[in-house]
Amino acid sequence: MMCITGNDIYNKVCSRLLPMLTVLLLAGCSADEEANGIPADEDVLELAVCTHDMEEDSPTHAIPADDSPAFTRAIPTGYSVYPASGAKAEDVSHIGVFMTTDDMTSGPELSNFIYSNINNKWNSLVSVKQGIQYYIYGYMPSDKFTCEAQKLSETQTFADGVVLNFGKILPVSQYDLCFVTGVQDMLSADAEEDIPAGNFRYLGKSKEAKNRVRLRLDHLLAGACMEMKIDAEYAKLRDIRLKDVILKTSSNYAWSGKITQRGTYTRVDWQVKETMTAKEKEGVSLFSDADGVSLSTTPMVFYGYCIPEIYSTVVMKSRYDVYDKRGNLIRKDCIAENKLVFPSSMGRRTIFKMTVKPTYVYTLSDPDEEPPTIELEK
Repeated sequence: MMCITGNDIYNKVCSRLLPMLTVLLLAGCSADEEANGIPADEDVLELAVCTHDMEEDSPTHAIPADDSPAFTRAIPTGYSVYPASGAKAEDVSHIGVFMTTDDMTSGPELSNFIYSNINNKWNSLVSVKQGIQYYIYGYMPSDKFTCEAQKLSETQTFADGVVLNFGKILPVSQYDLCFVTGVQDMLSADAEEDIPAGNFRYLGKSKEAKNRVRLRLDHLLAGACMEMKIDAEYAKLRDIRLKDVILKTSSNYAWSGKITQRGTYTRVDWQVKETMTAKEKEGVSLFSDADGVSLSTTPMVFYGYCIPEIYSTVVMKSRYDVYDKRGNLIRKDCIAENKLVFPSSMGRRTIFKMTVKPTYVYTLSDPDEEPPTIELEK
């Protein structure tokens, strides 16, 4: 399951993707299934998610305005229990699936699996029926992005594949958009992980036989990990309280995405959709705290994503207050902006190490000092 198999075209696409998410659908049933609209001859599916770890390398130097991107491809090193590294539970709490069949021609409705932090389970009324051949397509997080499965032509069935059309997607995002790239029909709960890329088939079974299936998902956007800390010497004299971190871009347009999946062949197309509103142009929030959170020499970590096709400047905007060690406010609402060069391919992520330190050391004790800057480490 660690390797992506298939023809050369699919391998070329998938070689640029970051680690996969593995989704395990476990059969479940309860006394109130029929009361919730599930027929007696169908079986409810529940999910438990584990994620493929990411191993990343930092840029080798700070990135000035005229520099070229410095990044390396992440390397899979194993699997972790849900949620994924860097992902908040609320950000990946919805997985949307299109349960299609051979006789279905119109665009299928989206069904959602919703993760509950109360019982630590995926909850859903998605069901399967014994003897029915299903083809499972989908994406996550389905509560943050809109997507439709395109209606088929008269000569096609969903056994041939699917075209997924995503609605308005902003050029930068705080959410890791992923899509299903393979399905494994499990014969037992302890079946070895073996998810063929490009296989979307699942045959419905009886409640007694249990319905289990793993889904494989790949990343659709490019990513960045921002690690922010305070300079150790400066921390002895000042307290930096971070209030906001915003990711924005010079692009004025929102995009739409189309994924064409035909067996082991996958193609992703991005197109400009519409002009963003003034509010959308302000960017997306990666962190916000009205009172501010004090930075330390241990980095705070933020994750952001962008459409690989935007070809525009991505900026991380930080707002913070500066206090002396006696708790006196020295500077309020300081603003620092840093240009980030994201990877140019979906499923790749760069780490940026950022340090808050003063511009001039000899003015550290002066209440009228210039505000510190946030610099990318060399």
